Amino acid sequence: MNWSGPITVNLPANATPWSRVLTFLGHYDTRYYCTPGSYVNIGAGSLPCVNNLMLVPAGEVGKVGEIGRFCEMHPSARILVRGEHANDQPVNICFSGLPIVNGAFDQYGLKPLEPFAIGNGVVISANAQVMSGRRIGDGAVIGASSVVTKDAEALGVYAGVPARKLRARETFAPWWDFDIAYLMANQAHLQALAGQVSAPHVYRPERPRFVLRNDVTSITFLGFLEGEDVRPLDQAPQAVRDYVVQALQPGPSQWLADCWAA
Repeated sequence: MNWSGPITVNLPANATPWSRVLTFLGHYDTRYYCTPGSYVNIGAGSLPCVNNLMLVPAGEVGKVGEIGRFCEMHPSARILVRGEHANDQPVNICFSGLPIVNGAFDQYGLKPLEPFAIGNGVVISANAQVMSGRRIGDGAVIGASSVVTKDAEALGVYAGVPARKLRARETFAPWWDFDIAYLMANQAHLQALAGQVSAPHVYRPERPRFVLRNDVTSITFLGFLEGEDVRPLDQAPQAVRDYVVQALQPGPSQWLADCWAA
């Protein structure tokens, strides 16, 4: 199959908007607004990981974290965006038992928010928890039911409560940066290919991030990034506009590995 050309995909009639986003936009880098003001930068192939985020502050503004490309997180794994109690303070609670104050104490008794950073190709196993503000390097593996309380090194295998490094993985080519058509065309022998550290692989060019927003019952497409500015879709090249419009509508659509290259 020629993965660099258009491929017709016909999802089931009852496919959700989220399914269409994952199918047609999930292999692009995105900026995902978890709340109206706070966002996470997410690499290609990692968009499902937004479901692993917990305790995103409703009133937070700006970046609360980042997730690299092609990360895998078990549905039961949790990335705590906020919520660690300030146990060195006399009052270390946020008064969730006083709903009459309507969130007036939401910031009280908690440690200041520190953005988390998950690298590329990271695996976070079942029931694992990553505490707020932690950094996990590229290719790291977090074992089942582990609790990550300190930063984890790239290519490290961690397990336990608290998580400790058990060993290091062997080095390999940064396959998560392969051009998507190159990756797909070589899927049958991707393991061997990724093991060729110094081979002249085909890497993806830098492209603008698409910008999505969680609206609780739906996903809204906001546009794309130019620097740190969010530009509306009508300012994108025609090929990009056509691709996004048809991708988000019901019915057969054309999948493109790189709509920016057209």
